[in-house]
Formats: sequence, structure tokens, C-alpha cells
Amino acid sequence: GEHAATGQALLAGLPGRPRAVDPGILVDALSRPGAPGFLRDAVRQVGPEDIALLQFPSGTTGALKGVLLTHRNVASQQKAYESAWDVPAGSRFLSYLPWHHSFGGISERLTALCRGARLFLEPSAGRDPDRLLKAWEAVRPPHFCSVPKVYVRLMGRLRGDRAAERPFFHGRLRMLFTAGAPLPAECTRYFESRGARLMEGWGLTETSPTVTLTDPAGRRIHSVVGRPIPGVKVKVA
Repeated sequence: GEHAATGQALLAGLPGRPRAVDPGILVDALSRPGAPGFLRDAVRQVGPEDIALLQFPSGTTGALKGVLLTHRNVASQQKAYESAWDVPAGSRFLSYLPWHHSFGGISERLTALCRGARLFLEPSAGRDPDRLLKAWEAVRPPHFCSVPKVYVRLMGRLRGDRAAERPFFHGRLRMLFTAGAPLPAECTRYFESRGARLMEGWGLTETSPTVTLTDPAGRRIHSVVGRPIPGVKVKVA
């Protein structure tokens, strides 16, 4: 019925079988005259305080606890990122982070969506450094988001291998973003010694998710996770 037509209408906007997920194509498909009416109407009726996401934190103990995030929560993060993270339209992300988690689903995916960037999906989900590097060489992403354990794997695979380092530290690499756990000092020293800019974030699912960011233009201090992003206040209880 209408739901099946929805999928067909969205897919009709995709050129063949793209290797990348281009969120802008889906947005454009919804704005076309032939887009399903119930979707266009639903978009118009959404307000800033309406619930956008129900997230279940990965660190929950005991009974499952769902976190309700509004459209304002999510949009405020993207507004705050503008002052720290320059992502031009048409830029590229190589993505392996799971989208059911706030780091991948909100920080990475919506950053690409809001700026007209493209998401190339890494086939090993970050588990195989060789496959990740093969995808990296093909995509040459200016931006990359990852948890520290994958940066550790990459460092172990890259260090001492000039042939592997050259395509990784390519001339258009703008930012390596890390979050989810502390980045080991050895990792910081390695990537910065190759000229890479690192940004570290800290936050919670409940804060949708970013609370603080480091300054990518400043000197990084190990274990310091930066300052509160615009619109966020931090208090010591």
C-alpha cells in the first residue's frame, strides 16, 4: 500500500546502487511532488519538543532504561558543532560506528546529514584494520569518527609501514574524531606526529550526546576532554 510506495519513492531518488549513503537524496525525495503525502504531513507537524529518538544506553545495568531525546536536543548539538567542526557540503565520512548508538547515530550520521556530506560504509564494522584501510584508500575521507580501540588497531597496522601511511594521512584529511573512552597518549602522539588533527568528545546518551569537545587547533592534553559546547553548562555536584 502507501508504505510500500514510500520505499519505492525514496529509492527512485537513488542513482542505481550507490556505494555511499547520501542523506541529501532522501531529503530531496521527500520534497518532490510525488512523495507520499503522509510523510510530508508528518514532517510539517513535528515540533522542537516532540520526541525524535528513544535511545537505550549501552552501559545500562539492571532494567533497560530508554532515553527520550527531542528534536531540539538533537538539533542543538549540530548548531554547537558549527563552531568547532568544519564539514563542507559534499565532504565524505568513512563510517563503521553503529547507528543505534548515539556516537554513530547522532554525532556522526546527523553531522553528515545536516551538512550535505556523504557516508561511505566500512564493510568490516571497524573490526579488520586491513579491510578498513582498503576502504580508506578508496574513499580518502576528510573526516573519520571512531572509538579509541580502533585507533589503536590502526596505529598498530600503520606504524612502520610507509606504503600504508601515505594514503591514510592524505592531503585532504581534516579531522580524526574520537569518543567513547580515553584515547591512549601513545595514540595521540602517533597520529599528531603524522600531522593529523584530533578532536575528542565526551558526553552521554542522555545529553544527546556531546557535552564537551577539545579544541582541534589547540594543544591536546592527555585525559582532558575539552570544554562544554555552546549551549551546555557543566556543574560539579
